Amino acid sequence: NDARIGHGVDVAFAETGYDGSGTTVAIIDTGLDGNHSSLDDQDDDPMTNDPKILGFYDVVNAPDVTNGTIFPYDDQGHGSHCGGTTAGTGAPTYEHPGMAPQAHLVGVKVLDSGGSGSFSGVMAGMQWTIDTMHQYNTRIASMSLGGPGPIEWTSSEEDSVNRQANRMVGAGIALYIAAGNSAGPATIGTPGSAEDVITVGALDKDTTIAEYSSEGPSTEGKIKPNIAYMGSSIMSVAYNTGDQYTAMSGTSMATPGAAGVGALMLQANPDLSPFDIRNIMQETATYRWCTYPLSPEQVTLAGNQPCAEDLIPNNRQNNVYGHGHVNSLEAVIEAAEYNQQYSFNANISLSVSENEFLNGSVLLGPGSSFEIDLNQGIDNVQWMSNDLRDEWHNLHSYNNQEVAILTYENIVKELQLLEGTILHGNHVLSIRGLDGATSSPLISVDIVLTEEVIIDIKKSDESSINYVVYGSVFAAIILSILLVVAFMNNDSDKEAIHQRDTDIEEVVEAEIVE
Repeated sequence: NDARIGHGVDVAFAETGYDGSGTTVAIIDTGLDGNHSSLDDQDDDPMTNDPKILGFYDVVNAPDVTNGTIFPYDDQGHGSHCGGTTAGTGAPTYEHPGMAPQAHLVGVKVLDSGGSGSFSGVMAGMQWTIDTMHQYNTRIASMSLGGPGPIEWTSSEEDSVNRQANRMVGAGIALYIAAGNSAGPATIGTPGSAEDVITVGALDKDTTIAEYSSEGPSTEGKIKPNIAYMGSSIMSVAYNTGDQYTAMSGTSMATPGAAGVGALMLQANPDLSPFDIRNIMQETATYRWCTYPLSPEQVTLAGNQPCAEDLIPNNRQNNVYGHGHVNSLEAVIEAAEYNQQYSFNANISLSVSENEFLNGSVLLGPGSSFEIDLNQGIDNVQWMSNDLRDEWHNLHSYNNQEVAILTYENIVKELQLLEGTILHGNHVLSIRGLDGATSSPLISVDIVLTEEVIIDIKKSDESSINYVVYGSVFAAIILSILLVVAFMNNDSDKEAIHQRDTDIEEVVEAEIVE
């Protein structure tokens, strides 16, 4: 995948192991093809039940079904391509994985089979994403759509897509929006011109700006876009083909790629706010002059006028590239250490055994727990829910060993303090190890909390074996005593008689059945 290489996503994965696990990205578009091999499940194993797409809302054809249970579909293809760019696994050949292949998706269909929709429908989809964000752990959204900027001048506040976009960000969702494909100055429309969103321009494969990529300023005079990401000839999901891929170009393709990097950053640090994500991506980007690859001086020598923003000393944003070319590794490392008292330490590693999982999640009920394996003894182990309102919790039972145990009771005690949280259901935990002033890479664990007591099958089998063994010994002892008693009370003229003991008979019968 050229975009993964061009923006260093492959290097970020190699150095940190982050693949989007524990994050959820909403794709607000034409839908998602839930039958495609890249989008159907997380582990590409048809025998498991671990869907990649956690929920789906169809504003176009079923606006009243808001519980997210409609099977995801796409009758146009644009949304599926975007979803694959963000979080597709790349199956079956794995030549074209997304930026965050282990991130989950939520599909919000706001555009019809012709790729069109109303702003009221788009806003309804955006509001549903806000309303369900805690249910699905949706902290990032990608929206590759838009309309003419001047429409905002005549829209009432409740009809303003820009204001709705800002409300999404205020609710805690980092919102990536395509700049548009109109080319030329002042062509970024709504909602890409919204102040708080991350507006994405498109790059060609050589990392120069694509000729079609819309430029700022916005109709309100704001410098846009915010960042630039590769968007030309991007290979991703070909909808309704089962397992095929196709190339598409546009800022629509750049936007979900950048959103995938945002998912990696959020995996590295669940404490990040949408503004943190935006600022880190901007500050770690490689700045490009408007006239890149030519410098302003070279442009002037050629007899042309450089853009005004590039003449500002130490400028860090212009209306062509925004803050520049996204650098994934730098953004992820900065995210991992942002506002933290610990520096990143790749030498400490944590893991959870595959044996703890059922269909991609750890199932926990009263009295149950799971183990976290460490490659070395360290000072402390901490965990937190990926809900933005949560904070890090010390695992007090940990004592510098190479195994830590997190219990159902540990988790419930903290989660029940988060107002409005549905306690029993799906949650995502982040876990880290601390040693001195350093922190391990975070691991993300999907869990399911239930009120039912969970029987550990492995331990249950061991207990059953012990029961049979000890039961057999006990039965043999009782039987021997009975025989001795019978013998002592027997003489040549009488038959040995003993009182019928049904409890002993039950023990003997239990020992026989294997």
